[in-house]
Amino acid sequence: MSLLETYAALPYVAHAYPQSDPARFGVVGHLAGMSLKPPSKARILEIGCAVGGNLAPLAARYPNAECVGIDLSPEQVDIARVRDSAATYSARDLCTLASTDGPFDYVIAHGVYSWVPSTVREALFQRIREVLAPNGLAYVSYNVLPGWYGRLAIRDVMLARTASVSGPLEKVRAARQILGLLATNATEGPHRDALREEAARIRDEPDAWLFHDYLEVFNTPVTYRQVVEHARADGLATLGDAALHTSQLRSLDETADTLLKQWSDDAVTYETYLDTLRNRTFRQTVFAHANTPLSSDVGPSHLHGLHLRTQLLSDGQGRFTDGTRSIAAQDPSMTTLLDQLGSAHPGSAEFTADQPDDIAARAFFGISTGAVTASLEPVPAVRPSRTPRLWQGAMDMAKRGETALTNLAHETIELPEDVLQVARRLDGRKKPRSGWSKALGVLAAHAFLDA
Repeated sequence: MSLLETYAALPYVAHAYPQSDPARFGVVGHLAGMSLKPPSKARILEIGCAVGGNLAPLAARYPNAECVGIDLSPEQVDIARVRDSAATYSARDLCTLASTDGPFDYVIAHGVYSWVPSTVREALFQRIREVLAPNGLAYVSYNVLPGWYGRLAIRDVMLARTASVSGPLEKVRAARQILGLLATNATEGPHRDALREEAARIRDEPDAWLFHDYLEVFNTPVTYRQVVEHARADGLATLGDAALHTSQLRSLDETADTLLKQWSDDAVTYETYLDTLRNRTFRQTVFAHANTPLSSDVGPSHLHGLHLRTQLLSDGQGRFTDGTRSIAAQDPSMTTLLDQLGSAHPGSAEFTADQPDDIAARAFFGISTGAVTASLEPVPAVRPSRTPRLWQGAMDMAKRGETALTNLAHETIELPEDVLQVARRLDGRKKPRSGWSKALGVLAAHAFLDA
């Protein structure tokens, strides 16, 4: 089957990807000193939009933005148009993009670079440069080495097993079968442990995800350096990873980190060392035009104007927890920061220029470690009212029967059926029933309610 046929037969999993939100990856440009257009008023292009799972929530959150999605598959574009009227969708090859289509302030290409023929991959950065506004940013995701070396071996086995099998779902079943058999019967040692870990990781993933990552016609993992050099050759500068905290490794001791930096000719080499240490399989990188003036002083001084948010909330006993991790409230400045952000939860708090230097330093540290997320746009915190309302993007998904909804922070969260039943009724006109309090609490805590 061709690439077009496989996506028509089994559309890719449709949901939002948090780091692909221009308000999130735009932080990388903001910290580098760029003056960016607010995403809520910008022109946004998504290349490879599929059925609109990522773009539609952006269009719903930013009604004054112009959101445009293109995809090679007419079938997926037709679905996107039915689901979402706020964005504009068209079926076209990314290679046909030209300067007359732009300029776009933000370009998103999630799940494209590694999953297309080499000729299309070679054209991607050229097309992005053509349509990107002079002070714009682009986000590109891809499978990365060395983490994918082991997965390529598994992909090869799956492809061999499914070569004579017809139909995407039949191929997925056969692929799961062969991986399970190998994981169960492999000889004892690290190889068996790796197979079992991969089998466990894949077990609960959707069929569409497994098919398009392991059985698709094209899947080309690359090194970070290859991507940086490819972008540079096509006139784009690499600003860094959209997930800022991935440029550090918290488990790395200071001595080892110092040595790696000494042994690195440039930032790309250092990042490559980190990719090897964590066996990284996936990257989300931010790019700008090569001639964009960028600040070399990326630090706390650039935080003002950003909207900060955390899931680490005080437990009232001297610790902050997000349900899975817990940190002690030992640093007074960090405690002050987390208390400030906690009071705005589940929304964000604007970081103003008058914040003390120690708080700014802790905020930057929090962003670089993942304890704090930053955004160019605010995330509202709406408490249950007399007539609570689910925000429109999530309501559209709930009415379609989807169980994983996208919230106002562009995060997709799987919700239990009892919460979904309440969510579908929150149209802003009904008073909550007595039995809704728990569900309303869940929806409010995860930024699903709108004013």
